[in-house]
Amino acid sequence: MMTPVKSGIKIIGYTDEFAGKLKVYNDRHKQIGEITKFGTKYTAKDMRLKVIATYEERYNETKDASGRKIGRGNMLVELILKNG
Repeated sequence: MMTPVKSGIKIIGYTDEFAGKLKVYNDRHKQIGEITKFGTKYTAKDMRLKVIATYEERYNETKDASGRKIGRGNMLVELILKNG
């Protein structure tokens, strides 16, 4: 099932629940990253599939690629937009 996604900035995306993947697009319909889910852990990757950050549902924390805590809650889409 495909679900549209919105953020404060113009963003177009959809989820592919079967694959556990959210593809993030900018306002020009260019893919700028993706978020994958495995269990309770989400991983944000840029368009070159380099890990940007992770979010763990159990702890409600977002961490950068080196494992440092950068905030509470899921901030992955915002981080992809910032890096995209």
